Amino acid sequence: MVIIKKILSTDVQNKASIAVFLFNKRNENIILNINVLTDHINTLNDLEYKDFIENIFDKRDSVVKRGQYQIEAFVEKITAGLKANPENIHNSAFSFALQVSPMANFVERSEFIEECSRLILNGLKTECFEFVNRAKAKPIIENLDKLRNRNVF
Repeated sequence: MVIIKKILSTDVQNKASIAVFLFNKRNENIILNINVLTDHINTLNDLEYKDFIENIFDKRDSVVKRGQYQIEAFVEKITAGLKANPENIHNSAFSFALQVSPMANFVERSEFIEECSRLILNGLKTECFEFVNRAKAKPIIENLDKLRNRNVF
């Protein structure tokens, strides 16, 4: 586990590959799973956060492929899933989306926040909001503040 965290912190060449591997591991009964990724993101400061998210979305084997456009595509896909049936979105994947969404453009971020507001009003995925609320990066906290201004969680 220490090796994985070290790679996520320092190894630029392998960071995206490890992030993709962890993102696809939703079974929380195995040691290496998506929670290692989301826990790591919560520990990052502003600069580390921005660099990390840009790096994992800007590699050939990234979570969804190729940079800023793909961050929007990822957030848009999660937003569509939330509209269709929020229960079909795995909590850890939703937590990851909460962490990534501040890097999306204004339109995608706003639509995502709107769907998140509906979740809060319906008492859904509260543990995800609470988990991401522990993040250190200002963009994540500011995004959550926008939700707090609309709702109470």
